[in-house]
Amino acid sequence: WQVHDDNWHEMLDDLRKYKERHGDYLVPQKYGPNRQLGHWVNNQRQAYKRMLKGEKQSSMAKERICVLNEMGFVWNGKASEK
Repeated sequence: WQVHDDNWHEMLDDLRKYKERHGDYLVPQKYGPNRQLGHWVNNQRQAYKRMLKGEKQSSMAKERICVLNEMGFVWNGKASEK
């Protein structure tokens, strides 16, 4: 699990850098400079939706939700939530 956690935190750092550059967390799924980041952001949103529905296959931990919420992460990926 350590490798998985390390990767999550690396992507979180990339997300913070994206926010510094673009002013939001609305990373396009096919974000050219960092496609992995766009994919990761989409995965976070999907895992969160599964967790809200009570689906067991959600990998979204409450601690991660708290971290993303504190940052002001946009869960539905729409600019109207900014």
